[in-house]
Amino acid sequence: MSKRLLLCFLLACLVAADVSAESRRSNAPEFRVCTQNLNRAESRPPGARRGKSGGNEKVDELIIRFREARCDVIALQEVVGADKDTALQNLERIAERLNRASGESYRAYVGDSHDNYIRNGFLVKLGAVEVTELKSHSLYRLPKLQPRASSHHFSRGPLELRLIVRGVDGAPSREAAVIAVHFKSKARAWKDPTATEFEAMRMEMAEAVRELANESRKELPSTGLVVIAGDFNTRDDSAAMEVLSGARELNDFRQPNKCAVSKSLGAECSSTAGLHTSSIQPAFSYDSDLAGIRVGSYRYKKQLELIDNILVFKDQLWMLRRGGDFVGGATGTFRKGSDHKLLWVEINW
Repeated sequence: MSKRLLLCFLLACLVAADVSAESRRSNAPEFRVCTQNLNRAESRPPGARRGKSGGNEKVDELIIRFREARCDVIALQEVVGADKDTALQNLERIAERLNRASGESYRAYVGDSHDNYIRNGFLVKLGAVEVTELKSHSLYRLPKLQPRASSHHFSRGPLELRLIVRGVDGAPSREAAVIAVHFKSKARAWKDPTATEFEAMRMEMAEAVRELANESRKELPSTGLVVIAGDFNTRDDSAAMEVLSGARELNDFRQPNKCAVSKSLGAECSSTAGLHTSSIQPAFSYDSDLAGIRVGSYRYKKQLELIDNILVFKDQLWMLRRGGDFVGGATGTFRKGSDHKLLWVEINW
């Protein structure tokens, strides 16, 4: 074979490889992760009274969102039920309604909770992923902002789903961990001894979730993916979200004259308090998401805020892009189904 023919052959192979990769990336994603606060939606059994939580009409509005976003894994907050069994039965009824509407098969999972009425959960589309383990972190002790303070747990324990996600178009399968979270709200803020509308407690929760995510990353293979999704009950530029990202640590706020929580609940730090290297990145911010679009998920005192989010480790951000573009968004109308919008991201490799 002449040198010219050999060169042409090699170039043809390279072009074919590039075309194949681009073609594969333009097809279906490996999976889509969504997060939704259910706003205590309750699917009622046949013949039951509508109830305070809105009944099946509210659930039907949520199902429209789930189908629009084409969710494979849905991290859920405010799964309602007086106990774990009751909550699971309610979520299974929601799954049944979703299955009838979509023609798919979703399975319900719920976690443990110290809250008497709500907890975290998941709806998972069977066939899209394989669930290998469900881990409740309700007994995980929160790190303490004030060392002498009494220790406590999450009010609604984070729920972690371990998965095997099948690759598409010849891509390899990957193991993944999706952690559903629901931080303390600002309700009854007058009870907070730190006078931060419970931002100090959310900072403790944020550091704990970052610890859990790091532990999961270590337990997974080197190609494993970790996703954090949920309702953080604080703005995306708050002190708690800076702690979750790793840009700040609780210890920064323990040291005198270094960092404090500002009136706007952000991190107010001295000029000598340098930032740490953040390791976790949110897909969305109120200023703009990864695609440069402003996203809000909740209205608080008539102001649009972003208090729900989906986060990954920074070195895995590339999986949230297809052909170089971020694929994700928000869907739903406030008060139709929930007072929170649904957020979703597409994950590719």
